[in-house]
Amino acid sequence: MATEKLKKRARAAVASGPLVAAYSELYEFAPIIWMVLDASGIIRDINPAALTALQIDRALIVGTPLRIWVDPDDRALQLDHMRRCRATDELIETRLRLRSRSGDVLTVRLYSISSRVDGQLVFPSVAIDISDQEVLEQARRTAERQRDLAEHERRAARAAEAAKDRLIATVSHELRNPLTPALMAASTLAGLPDLPDQVRHMATIIKRNIQLEARLIDDLLDVARATRGQLDLRLQVHDVHGILRQAIDAAEPAARARSIAIGEDFHSGKRHVRADDVRLQQVFWNLLSNAIKFSEPGSRILVCTSVGADADDVLLVTVRDFGVGIDGQTIEKLFTPFEQPRVPVGGRAGLGLGLSIARNIIDLHGGQIWATSEGTDTGSTFEVQLPLVPCEAVESAMLSESTPHPAASPKGAALIVEDHPDSGAMLSACLSQEGYTVTVVSTLKAGLKALKKRWDVVLSDIGLGDGSGLDIARSASASRTPPGHLIALSGFGTANDIQASQDAGFEHHLVKPVDPAQLLKLLI
Repeated sequence: MATEKLKKRARAAVASGPLVAAYSELYEFAPIIWMVLDASGIIRDINPAALTALQIDRALIVGTPLRIWVDPDDRALQLDHMRRCRATDELIETRLRLRSRSGDVLTVRLYSISSRVDGQLVFPSVAIDISDQEVLEQARRTAERQRDLAEHERRAARAAEAAKDRLIATVSHELRNPLTPALMAASTLAGLPDLPDQVRHMATIIKRNIQLEARLIDDLLDVARATRGQLDLRLQVHDVHGILRQAIDAAEPAARARSIAIGEDFHSGKRHVRADDVRLQQVFWNLLSNAIKFSEPGSRILVCTSVGADADDVLLVTVRDFGVGIDGQTIEKLFTPFEQPRVPVGGRAGLGLGLSIARNIIDLHGGQIWATSEGTDTGSTFEVQLPLVPCEAVESAMLSESTPHPAASPKGAALIVEDHPDSGAMLSACLSQEGYTVTVVSTLKAGLKALKKRWDVVLSDIGLGDGSGLDIARSASASRTPPGHLIALSGFGTANDIQASQDAGFEHHLVKPVDPAQLLKLLI
């Protein structure tokens, strides 16, 4: 559109060339470059605007070839321009760069048309400055290149992020698989009453360390999810006192091993919050574990609850220890991922992920978490503030929980689809001890074939060698006699993995390593 306007202006200007005498004042004061060239490209006349642009006097330019005022790289274009002018009566257009006497570059569009003055062939010409347009066009091209580059980098970043996610998920899966049979074997041994106490104690140690290894894997996955804002919550109304007691029970073995007493002082009458109970228990367990690690053997830890001092719609949970304390500089780093500014009593620093994950979880609950200490050897206090739910929401949730649920299916036949031999064997042993008749298959094909029978329980791994365990769920759910319990076992435990299991028909999704007690609880 702009080029067409330029052409119209140029045609009007050069077409009036023969009328210069009549309109001399117009061309003298016109703000565009106007000149008359002969057939050889010699400048025969030129207006003041051109003299100003080229920074030269009329006497020094009239009679000189135009090409000496053209950028050397464009002189071939100017010669071609004159050749085309001589070959036609049409308006000829060429983009050129002119150079002033001082060396400044002026980008123009040169328009010329043939004419005769006193019988002599001449070419009235105008040169319209397009330098600003060139700058804008260059800026546009640069912006487009930058946009394309940014989009390419975004795609590369997304691809790298997806590749990293797949790598983390795969490594997690491979690490979890061997932990399941080890955890089940240790749990079974620890529960056998006729074993010597020493052997049972060793089995308990093995079990505790396997669970710790699994939690480290979970922490690495959680910090990656939290960094990307993908830490999903399943929110329901829960009694925080119940979640705290579960966390205390989970931390009790570590506390007993160091002769540390955990005391409860639950004052808050209001204690229900909208929360993901598993994630909230993870936070409280982490705070208790830290308190145990940074306390001397034989000391104590106090867990308290109260309604907020400034507002009665918030719950305050306090975990107080009397251990090594925290200095001012250290407090600032406590919640930073991979920072472990304190050294546990009699131990080594960990990965420094627990408190970072805890803060992310509490933030997602609309709460706050912070730490205080009066300094080294004065102990430390971690406080969690959570919004309480209104009384009517608590009553509605309690009414829902009191609604009777269908009775669980009786024990009977159990099908296990698991391609990890040791995991399959230990799952079989666990269910056999509970009175189930167990069949173990290791492929998707064998599992689908086995589903032709009626099963009370079906446990299936997701990542099978010849396909996906999701097909087991789909087939079992669609059968005329679906199993009483349909449970997924997997080393993959992202929100997407769990959702895919539910969509396929699985009742539960257990992330490996599977604790026998957790599994059996689902079968009650």
